[in-house]
Amino acid sequence: MRIRVPNWIYIIFINLQILISPLIAQDHRCATIDLQKEFFKANPLEKLKIDSIENRKLNANVIQRNNSFVSGIIEIPVVVHVIYHSNIENISDEQIKSQIDVLNEDYAAINSTILDIPSIAWKNIVTDSKIRFRLAQQDPNGNFSTGVTRTYTINSSFLYNDSSIFLDAYGGKSAWPDSSYLNIWVCTIENNVLGFAALPGTANFRDGIVINNIAFGRKGIVKKPYNFGRTSTHEIGHWLSMRHIWGDDNGACTVDDAILDTPNQGDSHFRCPVFPDVDNCTTVSPGVMYMNYMDYTDDKCMMFFTPGQSNKMYSTLKLDRGSISSSIGAIELNTISKELSIDSILSPVTSVADRCFIPSIKLKNIGNIPISNIPILYSINGGIQKDYLFTDTIKPHTTIVLPLPTISGELGDNIFEVKININDSNNVNNYYSSSFKINSSVNSNCENSGIVIYPNPVNGNGGLHVKVNFAESQKSSIKLYNLLGQVMSETNSNINPGDSFNIPLHGFSSGLYILKIEGEVHTESVKFIFLQQ
Repeated sequence: MRIRVPNWIYIIFINLQILISPLIAQDHRCATIDLQKEFFKANPLEKLKIDSIENRKLNANVIQRNNSFVSGIIEIPVVVHVIYHSNIENISDEQIKSQIDVLNEDYAAINSTILDIPSIAWKNIVTDSKIRFRLAQQDPNGNFSTGVTRTYTINSSFLYNDSSIFLDAYGGKSAWPDSSYLNIWVCTIENNVLGFAALPGTANFRDGIVINNIAFGRKGIVKKPYNFGRTSTHEIGHWLSMRHIWGDDNGACTVDDAILDTPNQGDSHFRCPVFPDVDNCTTVSPGVMYMNYMDYTDDKCMMFFTPGQSNKMYSTLKLDRGSISSSIGAIELNTISKELSIDSILSPVTSVADRCFIPSIKLKNIGNIPISNIPILYSINGGIQKDYLFTDTIKPHTTIVLPLPTISGELGDNIFEVKININDSNNVNNYYSSSFKINSSVNSNCENSGIVIYPNPVNGNGGLHVKVNFAESQKSSIKLYNLLGQVMSETNSNINPGDSFNIPLHGFSSGLYILKIEGEVHTESVKFIFLQQ
């Protein structure tokens, strides 16, 4: 069921006109241009305003020709409006925070996929955009905020051109002031649309980006091949005046994206093309830049912005969205009692040399009371979580750098996740993630191969501690058998080299048992004795 805004309201007057031509597409990566065309028909003055903003930046000659225009980091306060009908659409705090992590990696050029850029010439131009993102610390009234709103709607989904998304009264959520916040609406969008954005100059009530909940972040309910969070990276590019890299000229090669350091390109690319890819606009190697964030390839094949694109986005923030850099939204309140956050991941970032490495994080006590005895959980690729108890004290309004015990991952692409397991004012910033590559299999096992269990025998009601030293990560079944071959317990998990975990033995009788870990690469069994006291 979908509620429509009555036609006597101006907003829905636009909405009803654009509904004449519904979007029908498979894997429709971005509906920004389609949406703008339809809104322009209903409101020509909006087109004039947007075109005027774009032409001013072009004429000002500050886009890709003047690197000095980029003068320091700009942090954008973000508010994520989760609009949900079913419980699964009410996405987790961790899924939301994973998207913020992706944005900061992509716009700082520290994402692991920059290592996959196939052209040396293009690798050499990858630079930090100096744009960062942070979930809002204050709402428009100056009250404490997690940067997340949650709204139940009776609408089971929304069309990409349905203005109800942006209105409290009609099943959506009204925007926070666009002069102070980047509004991101996350909901279910019909017809396989992944996202769309408002260009600078768009009507205030819908200024921001809208992302399908299955393409938001890199965990939770995201679905392949849009599970790296790159839909938001792309749409925020539009929000900052970026065009599609091919210029939306239907292959004519006459109108490109107005950026000097991106090759002229005929049309969009889907999936993951083979390098070098040439077309009628660029006919020689290295060909077209299909791995640019402003193309349509799969998330894992989106890799970077050029300096010209970064400078244009930065100039948009300075010239057209300047007030956002002075927003109260990014300023931490100093009146909170208990509030601890993971400020950043220092390692692993982008890459590590070997499979076995020491993670390092920065913790920040934002609150007014000291905090100690902090349980920390961390893992690789959603595998078995390692736990660590930080018993020292973090004083109010201070930060510490904390190395964690050694962990190991898989050769190639990995995601490191860490979480502080405490109850404080804001659970969203208790989680952080980073993408990285492991470049070498040196020290792949951290110690000897196989399964190590301890203690053996196991006495009393304690658990069995297991250390796994397989050479490769794998999805595994973990089973305990008695001597009759009966399965006493069974779990399934992704196991990485060096993982350790505990198996509870409550209710077991004294006797000899077999632990079997079985996966697609390694299968191994080990016996142990349990003595009930």
